[in-house]
Amino acid sequence: MKKLSLGIIGAGAIMRERHWPNLAKIPGIEIACVCNSNPRSAQSFLDFAGRHAEVLSDWRDVVSHRSVDVVWVAAPPLLHKECVVAAIDAGKPVFCQARMARDLGEAIEMRNAHRSKPEVVAAFCRAPFGLEVGLTIKEMIRSNKLGEALSLDFKHLTNCYADPDAPVHWRQQVEINGINFLTCGIFAEVLFNWFGAPAEVVACGKVVHQFRGTYRVSLPDYAHVLAKWDSGLIGSLTWSGIHYGTERPELNVQFEHGRLRVLFQPDELWVSDAREAELRLVQIPENQKGRWSVEQDFINAVRGESVCPGVTFDEGVRYMAFTQSVFNSILQDGASVKLPIV
Repeated sequence: MKKLSLGIIGAGAIMRERHWPNLAKIPGIEIACVCNSNPRSAQSFLDFAGRHAEVLSDWRDVVSHRSVDVVWVAAPPLLHKECVVAAIDAGKPVFCQARMARDLGEAIEMRNAHRSKPEVVAAFCRAPFGLEVGLTIKEMIRSNKLGEALSLDFKHLTNCYADPDAPVHWRQQVEINGINFLTCGIFAEVLFNWFGAPAEVVACGKVVHQFRGTYRVSLPDYAHVLAKWDSGLIGSLTWSGIHYGTERPELNVQFEHGRLRVLFQPDELWVSDAREAELRLVQIPENQKGRWSVEQDFINAVRGESVCPGVTFDEGVRYMAFTQSVFNSILQDGASVKLPIV
């Protein structure tokens, strides 16, 4: 089995808690170098991982490092475009944490860079929501078991920004996170995978706590979106970071001949095959449940053992187009915005 040396850009919580524990289980994976916000934190990650590697202060040196076989980007969206494009230009496989970019323009630049070198294995991290029920839902839709989807209602209500005295988080800073707010792009990715992307949105949003210390927040704490699909499906989608309490993300869909309800974290699928019948919990066989395996899947693709299964550049641009359209509609006081053809 071919050994692969990683060059890691960004070694914070997502790398520690999610990616590295899974990468460490894969035979033949080594770390060549790490670059984080400062050398001390990069070394702290290596101590946590129990590995010895170079600590670099400039991410460009990670990409150009002669021992790096795979570039692993777990930094915030601020660096995604530059790091991913540089890795592609260098011909090195690159895995990037989601969200794809700070805005749609950056996402399109990244996609175009990959189109110029499609042989480079490159992908974005898939959303962890809906994996266990996704295959079953897609089969229900494909088989037309419940008929045409008529209406969709999604809510993700959290208290992540409810405390007005909490310091600003980097996810609230448009300079770092771009237009990505709350879990808008994450669940757009999930829903689009099942129902396709809408054609038009109308959105309203609010920054409830405008100041975090001296920082003025411009990303919404709350947003409500009305969406329309070319198929005739209409949707109501709500995100909140100011909900007093926290609730599981929830999706309800009305079909011609029934309805379904999805609860996330953990995934549950409830279905009725008649409009008025009581919903029943679907027991999904283990072999039909999707699993979180993005690290193993990507390494398999780099080794030529499978096709890259992560979020493609086209998929990433699609959910970035939705987030951009929602953000633009909010800025335009609820104007109707058609999703761009990208």
